[in-house]
Amino acid sequence: GPASGPGRRCARSPMEGRGSTFREVLADFESRLHSAEFVAIDTELTGVDLAGEPDTFEESPQMRLEKNCRIAERYTLIQLGLTIVGRMNETDDGHMFCASYNLFAFPYMGPELVGNEPGFFCQASAMQFNAQHRVDFNKWISEGVPYLSRDDERRYLRKSEEYTNGNGDCDRRSGLLLLWKAL
Repeated sequence: GPASGPGRRCARSPMEGRGSTFREVLADFESRLHSAEFVAIDTELTGVDLAGEPDTFEESPQMRLEKNCRIAERYTLIQLGLTIVGRMNETDDGHMFCASYNLFAFPYMGPELVGNEPGFFCQASAMQFNAQHRVDFNKWISEGVPYLSRDDERRYLRKSEEYTNGNGDCDRRSGLLLLWKAL
């Protein structure tokens, strides 16, 4: 619904992305990205901190970014929230629009990964937090947009022409990377 305050509004409720709706969500996202003033990103992960590295207000922005990158590499993405914020039109300084997207993400698991299936680490408190905030774990696991790490994607692109044979197999394995590449 509309955001509060003059000149600000969200065009619609967040668009939910799952494996079955990812193409539609990606097309909508890409169509709006060109008019973005900025894109806000929010994540829900299977963990939120690193042992021995407590949050402090004394961290520089660079230190905070580096720590958050290490956290993102250690834990697994559950949900990715994106909001595009842009001007209603080029001549209007005060009126903004936003378009929000909420995507469940789950590591790709396919027959070519047998013996090398992805695993992930969970932090009990983070999983409990997500459950208390009504994250649908069944939807996450069964309908999440599949993804490969950048390294896995490169390895599979080199390994097999079948990977990008034009019928969407690449999307089936690494959907979220298409979204990041659009950014």
